[in-house]
Amino acid sequence: MENEKGVGVLRYFLLMIVLGAFGCQCEADAPDLIFDAGQAGPELAECEGALVNDPVSGRCVPGRGVSRKCPDGAYDTQHPWAVAAVESGAAVVYVAEGGSGNGSEAEPMGDLGEALRQLQERGGLILLGEGSFTVGAQPLVTEPVTVIGRCSSGSNVGGQVGGRWNVQGHGDAAVMRLAGLRLHMGFKASNLMALHLNQLVMKADTGQRSQPGLEIRSDDEAGTTLTAQNVEISHWAQAVFATLGIKRLEVTGSRMEQLGTGVIEVHSTIDGASVLIANNLLTTREDADVVVAVGKAQALGATIESREAIVDTFHGSIIIRDNTLRGMPDEAVVRQRDQGATMGIAVRYPRINQANSIEIRNNSVSDLRDAGIWLRQIAESSEDDETGDWQVVGNTIERVARGMIIDHITGTLLVENNAMIEPDGVGIALRSPGSGVSLVGNGVVAPGGRGYDLGPAKTSTSTIVLRENQVSGATRSGFFLRAAGGGNWTIDQNTAANCYWGFAVVGSGAEDEAANLTFTGNGVTALDPENHAVGIGIVGLKGDVSISGDRIESSRVGLWFERNQGGSITVNNPAMIRSGGAALLAIGNISALVVNEFVIPQVDAVAIAYDDLLDGADAAVQIGLLLLDNRSIALTNVSALVNPLDLAILVDRSELADEHYSGLALNVDASMTAQGLEGSDNAFRSGEMAGVTLEGTGAVRFVDSLGSPLPRGWLRGAP
Repeated sequence: MENEKGVGVLRYFLLMIVLGAFGCQCEADAPDLIFDAGQAGPELAECEGALVNDPVSGRCVPGRGVSRKCPDGAYDTQHPWAVAAVESGAAVVYVAEGGSGNGSEAEPMGDLGEALRQLQERGGLILLGEGSFTVGAQPLVTEPVTVIGRCSSGSNVGGQVGGRWNVQGHGDAAVMRLAGLRLHMGFKASNLMALHLNQLVMKADTGQRSQPGLEIRSDDEAGTTLTAQNVEISHWAQAVFATLGIKRLEVTGSRMEQLGTGVIEVHSTIDGASVLIANNLLTTREDADVVVAVGKAQALGATIESREAIVDTFHGSIIIRDNTLRGMPDEAVVRQRDQGATMGIAVRYPRINQANSIEIRNNSVSDLRDAGIWLRQIAESSEDDETGDWQVVGNTIERVARGMIIDHITGTLLVENNAMIEPDGVGIALRSPGSGVSLVGNGVVAPGGRGYDLGPAKTSTSTIVLRENQVSGATRSGFFLRAAGGGNWTIDQNTAANCYWGFAVVGSGAEDEAANLTFTGNGVTALDPENHAVGIGIVGLKGDVSISGDRIESSRVGLWFERNQGGSITVNNPAMIRSGGAALLAIGNISALVVNEFVIPQVDAVAIAYDDLLDGADAAVQIGLLLLDNRSIALTNVSALVNPLDLAILVDRSELADEHYSGLALNVDASMTAQGLEGSDNAFRSGEMAGVTLEGTGAVRFVDSLGSPLPRGWLRGAP
């Protein structure tokens, strides 16, 4: 019960940190939205309560989706786009249901398609009245054309054969703007220089749901721009499908719901493109692929590498912030593991360029069969590649299979203040990170697997920082570091609470690249011996490890070092509060073990959690430092005065010939020194030392083990 309360408190704490950022979306450094409402832009009124400014009209509306009421009068002549068009001297055509005139306000036309044809060569403004209208054949846009309906609940547009309105652009002035409409069909824009949407509704009928709601593409090297502000698109295969030549895409303040395969997909951009997806509600149906994707989702090829070789990807800047993304259409449905979209936010294979920037900030992501956030750079990138600045900050992810999966990032990556709540598997997985990667202040609550699964590093010289991260209730390791392949790892002030292993570091043996790991001020708390085995464990590593000032309160072995293959492991002045079986266990290490300023904690009598349960490992023991079959040991100022034990230190080298240590040269340059030991007489024991002589001022304090228990066994691998 206490454990459940602890998890609940931590969950609440993490949510408060992350969700606190949602209280205001007016941060000073937020990117300006492009209003496109004349040279000066609209004059924005101050809004009260939950209302915000519609970015085009400047009117106060609810935050997401279409919300403007129909204006007084037959036409919306006061829309900023209409005012700007009139002031510029553009042609104005009025269209009313049943009209048969020449298009003046007094004698409006009745055919929207005919009005578009009249403006094909010269551009202009169409003001649409109340009613239903058809567009007929595919229009060609060569000059700016604006269509403004009275409102989305009053001006309905349909009638296109095949259920899509196809608009073709030609030339540098091919710009189209649509506002205040309800489209009863999809919309495909090809080779427009820009398409701008405001207060527009597109809801698919049953027969339309296999195609995109809005598709935009351009073969022109200048690219195309889409801005969609306060729109509603629902029930299509995708809401926004941007396939080729994207220069700028902005979707803000919108509701895009119950989409079949994905909500927003951006496949290929021109160089220096920008993507802004901000303050939207985005949901899919249960079998969708992804809610938001930048970079092509699929391509030919049997392997990831072969797909990467041919896939089109993006180049430029991406901002995805302040959105609510759900992989299921109904928030009331209880998610099952096989329900929901596959992924929430996926950014795939950016082109290698130091000017790239990717910001994923303050999003709420939920109800997914796989990852909440999935970022992947092309695997062929190297450590020297500058791929820009990546930031994943302040997101909340829950009811997902995995929290975050991040692969092959060689630019600057900051993952900060994100909360993963009860993922089915891993909280955050970081694969092949290069230099410049930092994980700071993240929280993972009750993962079904590992809290953090990190590495291997991209190269042996990569530098990765973990600072002030938290995990609670991991059924496997809280922090799992794959040190095979080397890398320089800084692990500073992280905490693992009630995890099966607090921290696990795993290498691949003597032929591996050497790694460097520095632990400072980390904490492990786990007091349930049935669901905990190790505080900090290092197994099979080649390289140097420093553990300094870390705090451990554990019901099992606090520090566990096993079969490490070269280099040194230095333990300096840890804050050991409690352990079970042994405070420190070192078994079969070639790596030199150096212990300085070690105060033996309270040690409970429990069985050491050897996986194989051999040689009496199922028997309860109570030992401070248990040092079995190691090559080099140096102890300085080890004290058993605060918590006296019958066995403060037990050292033995009697099993070196056992096949368990096959291939480990534990007799080469073997040594042991002891200085400044404090404790009761007979608390320091030595068994068969296999030819090694204990040296140092503390050597005389060691006495024969006198049949003391020597529990031996090994781990098959960290969980």
